[in-house]
Amino acid sequence: MKIFISHSWKNKYEVQQILNELKTFGVDVWIDAEDLLPGMRIQPEIDRQLIDTDIVLLVWSEAAAASKGVFAEIETCARMEKVIIPFHLDQTVLSGVHPYLEGIKGIHPYDLMDGVRYLEMVITQYMAREFGINSLDGLQKMQEFRGIMETVSHKIRKEDIKNTGSDTEKDLWERDILARNAAAQESMRQDLVVLGEIQTLVQKAFADLQAAQPNRIAMSAIVAQLKLHPLAKHPGMAQYLPLFDNILAV
Repeated sequence: MKIFISHSWKNKYEVQQILNELKTFGVDVWIDAEDLLPGMRIQPEIDRQLIDTDIVLLVWSEAAAASKGVFAEIETCARMEKVIIPFHLDQTVLSGVHPYLEGIKGIHPYDLMDGVRYLEMVITQYMAREFGINSLDGLQKMQEFRGIMETVSHKIRKEDIKNTGSDTEKDLWERDILARNAAAQESMRQDLVVLGEIQTLVQKAFADLQAAQPNRIAMSAIVAQLKLHPLAKHPGMAQYLPLFDNILAV
């Protein structure tokens, strides 16, 4: 899964932290600061990258709201109907910025790293949906943790639990967050590795089939070998195996 980060250069410190964490998590990330080279035409290259992007992470702030480059990327995302996840660095509102952003649920972290961990869960869930699965252990733990995070985020931002909550209440939420986070993170990392291996396996099989055409014997051997692979029985392969059978049937 490929992530495009749209941001203002004035937020480069926060964005670099987000980028580092996502790369550690195993996500393919495109960001202009690293991937846009001198000599490239800026907007055409950004548009080309957005075509192949699965999710656009919109790092939103007062600086981003004033950035013409960020607005241009939002326009392109709207035209391509890309999934946008707003990641709020401050209280700057999205409403009225662009029609495509109206009503989009974003991430409102109470600190940057907690927001990134939440983001990793969301990315994993989008990836699982792409594979048509929802039964992975990591996803189930993630759902539980995501729910608790939303509740705590509400209490921090709306109910000011840091200043008004009792020590018992704060300790309860802290213990619950840490326990669920540890369980969810480990399971999610394992799930993400497997889903990435499945993507690589499927892409290679499609490429091998294309190269083998029109040799039906060679093509049948490729599909047969794929079905014998240890990952063939994984739920993430369920939507792909019929596609290979259909290719042979044509």
